[in-house]
Amino acid sequence: MNRKTVGSREKTPSPPITESQIDTNRWRMRDIDGRLTWHYLEDDEETNKWPQSYADKWYLGLPTGLPKLSKPKTPTEAAKNGLTFFSYLQLPFGSWGSEFGDPMFLLPGIVITWYCKITKTPIPLSHAIAIKNYMFARANPSDGGWGLYIEAESSILGTALNYAVL
Repeated sequence: MNRKTVGSREKTPSPPITESQIDTNRWRMRDIDGRLTWHYLEDDEETNKWPQSYADKWYLGLPTGLPKLSKPKTPTEAAKNGLTFFSYLQLPFGSWGSEFGDPMFLLPGIVITWYCKITKTPIPLSHAIAIKNYMFARANPSDGGWGLYIEAESSILGTALNYAVL
């Protein structure tokens, strides 16, 4: 990884390259009474028994295999296309899975509680890689730091908390 130094001529440094990748085809979202949790399936047998839903594929950025919708000619047709598309993403409990990622100070508390001598729970490699990739994708593109919220400017506290996660 090549980090830019302070005073570099480049005004906006490139985000860091994450070398670790995980097989996104192994992630599954479980919806139990509206409580959404992600599960990483370690073996092929589990993966075959629990196929990814359209929603899983959509949120992971994978090809969904959804039917192509016709180009709308009227606002009503556009609304119908939207309804059709989102009906495929609706989860069994009736909600649509989404990220609650705006507050960037939540993940450090979870990781610190999870790992750092409080519960001493080992973090599975698949989760550690996903957390790292999530953090790098949300770093401030102008300085590489983090704020307390996704849209916030970098702060010392936000950067220190999220650096501890890494």
